[in-house]
Amino acid sequence: MGEQDIPPDELKEIESHYERAMYKELADCLEEFLKAHAKEIPGFKERVENKLNRSFSLKEAINLFILDNKIVNLKLDLKDQKEEIEKEIWYRKERHEDPDPEAVAEDWTKKYAEAWRAHRTREIIYVFRREAGKYLNLVYQHIERD
Repeated sequence: MGEQDIPPDELKEIESHYERAMYKELADCLEEFLKAHAKEIPGFKERVENKLNRSFSLKEAINLFILDNKIVNLKLDLKDQKEEIEKEIWYRKERHEDPDPEAVAEDWTKKYAEAWRAHRTREIIYVFRREAGKYLNLVYQHIERD
């Protein structure tokens, strides 16, 4: 997935959020995720290379590893999804509806969870690519330990 694969309006939004430092918590979670999984990445890289019959740089392999996992911090994702559901409840109240929070959560999950996950994954990939040097060094350091 390249930045060219992200719809232009979504890319502008992600860039804007990044420039306003709105991804600090996500960047920290990505760092912890890569520290925790650094030793898995070389094996993952080798498996993907064998499967696709081509070689990948470590940067490409990490990108694929992130895409394969999609979640770098479940607690953060659940918190952010809860905020989205709370916004939906607020919107419905503004329309003078009497929303049942559980029904709204179920409805939001059915309608928006898949798109939300895809967007979150693009945010993670964007952060990784903007700070690739830092993350590559981190992975190298954790691979070389032991």
